[in-house]
Amino acid sequence: MAILPLQLARVSNLLRTGVSQQAIARTQEQLLRTQNELTTLRRINAPSDDPGGSAIAAQVRKLLEQRQAWARNLSFAADHLSEVDSTLADLADLIRQAQQIGSANVGSDVTAEQRTAAAAIIDNLFSQAVSLGNKSFQGTYLFGGDRSTAPPFEPALGGVRFVGSDRVLANQVDEGTTLAFMADGNEVFGALSTRVRGSADLSPILTASTR
Repeated sequence: MAILPLQLARVSNLLRTGVSQQAIARTQEQLLRTQNELTTLRRINAPSDDPGGSAIAAQVRKLLEQRQAWARNLSFAADHLSEVDSTLADLADLIRQAQQIGSANVGSDVTAEQRTAAAAIIDNLFSQAVSLGNKSFQGTYLFGGDRSTAPPFEPALGGVRFVGSDRVLANQVDEGTTLAFMADGNEVFGALSTRVRGSADLSPILTASTR
């Protein structure tokens, strides 16, 4: 950059001075901008440096932030599903143990005391299975569905009741792509069933023909 000679014929000294000062100011501004680019290693340090380039840079920055968020969602989903796989493997082990105990206690040669001891073991396995059903990961219950802030299984009438949801949570992992990162507690544990109906009238009405 340099101060180029100016054609100042037939103008006043005051105008010449003003024009020269403006040329010097433009040169100093260009020099300052170049120094800033060299210091920051950025061509655009303020929107006024390049309005069009600044708009493009803002769009690229937004896209990068979106992709970083999607990458975090994918990482969380992978960790969550890995915990689900580990929990299901533990549940399968409990089921195999229960099946082995059940098979070992079939037959007339098994005493009542042996069956009582086996029943106690089965009760313990059942409690462990319920604990697995209420397992949480990073503050989210694995099998609670979209009610993931509370345990999905709770004691009720001597058994266990499923109070979770069969609607699983999902994360956005790409533009227009959403994937679930949870297992359905209802499908895993057979927690929900249709209403059971019988043929017997449990609420009979007293009439003249009632015996």
